[in-house]
Amino acid sequence: MKKYFILLWVALLTTNTANAATSAIAEISARGRFFTADISNCTGGLKFGTLYVKKTENSGTMTATMNSNGTVTMETAGAYELMYDGTTATPATCTNISANNDTIVDGIIKLSGDSIYVDNIKFTDGKLTGSLNITPDAVITGEELSASAVVGFIY
Repeated sequence: MKKYFILLWVALLTTNTANAATSAIAEISARGRFFTADISNCTGGLKFGTLYVKKTENSGTMTATMNSNGTVTMETAGAYELMYDGTTATPATCTNISANNDTIVDGIIKLSGDSIYVDNIKFTDGKLTGSLNITPDAVITGEELSASAVVGFIY
């Protein structure tokens, strides 16, 4: 009987110990600095005009960049190659933006899904410019493409 009593006591002790939980307490803090963005009005939009491209045997993304004078030049040939800029491109003009230095613009404007888009958007010399990209899987139909997006100016 003494043997069973000891076994029962060890079993109860083991069960209670196994069910015991470990807990910990920690104190943490968080910080952040927040700013309210000023709203800028951009007029005219980025107009690349009429661009003539041809399909090539190459792969990769074609990139055509607009400067603040409205000139579009091919930076990188890819599956498409810029043959002719039919009209002068027009950069956008924006208000309420510091023009002291080149301003970094965070954002992409998608004209046709992920296959035709504008990135590398910059605010320089009081004008908003960017780079038009055409990926190898883009379908060129001759129709005018337009889109809008909210972009952030960091200066």
